[in-house]
Amino acid sequence: MADGLRLHKVADKLKGDGGPGPWSLAGVRILGDPPSNPAPSTTVIDAGAREGWIVREGERPVVRPGGPRGNPWAEQHTFVHADALVFKTLDGDVRYRVVGQPDKYGPDGKPVDAYDAIDDLAACDVRWFYQLELEG
Repeated sequence: MADGLRLHKVADKLKGDGGPGPWSLAGVRILGDPPSNPAPSTTVIDAGAREGWIVREGERPVVRPGGPRGNPWAEQHTFVHADALVFKTLDGDVRYRVVGQPDKYGPDGKPVDAYDAIDDLAACDVRWFYQLELEG
């Protein structure tokens, strides 16, 4: 089971007039020791990448069918795969190898490109998280 990754965003209170905020982001810290095998959500990773404190190495978009069997491409699921995620923390970089990608998986555990060979569409598993392994 993946252990939790607890992050703390630190406000840059040195800039501005010292009022109640909002302050710009000074950076992030991982609370406690970096966990060995966290499974952060794509929401957290996307926000960190947008804000600049996460770097996706080897990122590539993947699109999977999300519609019904008769019209599988009526809807799509878009995922961003990566080889590694680097957390740019105030205490230094923490690098994780991606061992499980966010994606849509069939009953055989393989990513779903089409529904032709899948009898039970309910058996598909959409994963909106990364499975990570701490490096170093």
